[in-house]
Amino acid sequence: MARLVQHSEDSYECAVSSKDFRTQDGLINHCRMSKRHTWCERCQRVFRSEEQKKAHLRDSNSHHSCSKCRDHRDFLTSNELQHLQTQHNMSSICGGFLDNENDLRMVRSHLQIIDGSDLLTSLQQHKRSYEPRNLECFGCDYPFASFSAMLLHLESGTCASGVDVDYVDELAFECHQSPKYSDNANDDFPFFCPICGSEFRSLSGLFQHSETTLNCRSNTTDQGCLAKLRHFMRMRLA
Repeated sequence: MARLVQHSEDSYECAVSSKDFRTQDGLINHCRMSKRHTWCERCQRVFRSEEQKKAHLRDSNSHHSCSKCRDHRDFLTSNELQHLQTQHNMSSICGGFLDNENDLRMVRSHLQIIDGSDLLTSLQQHKRSYEPRNLECFGCDYPFASFSAMLLHLESGTCASGVDVDYVDELAFECHQSPKYSDNANDDFPFFCPICGSEFRSLSGLFQHSETTLNCRSNTTDQGCLAKLRHFMRMRLA
């Protein structure tokens, strides 16, 4: 029982309302019904205010509330909060919420085809998936926040066009600009940044690096080789 409940040999007292009860059941029924305080049924505790109860629900290891459900659905264990992933498309990678299950599946599929060398790049790309989406996929018109995010979608094989990582790489090598950013003899890291020399296992990793690294951003703008590759891929996939 909470500190706000006092117990003597022959009575139980509610410290909030100062009422005495002969039995513990009588006290608990009072705590449940009284409008002078709030009650936690699971923990059998009484609180002076709704704010105190909310703090208890937030901090207690006995409560695992879903912040996305309107009724703040409360689970007994943290494992049951997988509900956030299955019902609300929460990413287990960063804790963010994606728009739909397809987006979540796309990220998981992509992370399965990369190794540790590109993991940080892919995680950074994943976090950018929450930005405004103004770019339509060249293969299916699905909206993305950046070209690298669109490439991640194509590489994962989830695009309705049927494009996958092998076809993305094939287009990258076929483009006349390919000697400036690729080495198809290097099976482990076939792509590299023309400016800083950083190597990448995937084309999406190279674009994400170029989009977010200030000194290398010129690759993707104006007459940069990656800008020309982007135009080439648009023409081939349209």
